[in-house]
Amino acid sequence: MDQISEQFSQLNLPEKGFVTKSQKNLPQLHFEDHFFRLNDSNDANKNNLNGKNIKWRCTYSTCLVKCQTNGCIIGEYYDILNFEGQHVEAPDTTKLAKLEYRRKITELATSSEAPRKIVLKAKTESLLTEEQMACAPS
Repeated sequence: MDQISEQFSQLNLPEKGFVTKSQKNLPQLHFEDHFFRLNDSNDANKNNLNGKNIKWRCTYSTCLVKCQTNGCIIGEYYDILNFEGQHVEAPDTTKLAKLEYRRKITELATSSEAPRKIVLKAKTESLLTEEQMACAPS
């Protein structure tokens, strides 16, 4: 049993980041409670980046952390291929839930359902905690 436990602890599983939508409707990577935006060195045509190595940089202006993934479809998880640097800002544990809540409401708003049903559905799908719901915009 100890041998199995030791082998399991030595496994080097790839870490995954989640791509959500920024306020500017661009992909934004969430990894370890930090956010990354598309690096300017990616192709100028940001609509045709999937399947390529996507370069990201931290959204905090003075932070020099960079990483790479193999895609940037919003709502998907991707393996972190390269990770360079150390963050200078504190992690934000509630921002992802707020962004996902906003994205869900925007997606559901195109339906013909009543506004109260849309808000309720978005809250249940994004599974916000009470603290996150209190901080979320109405």
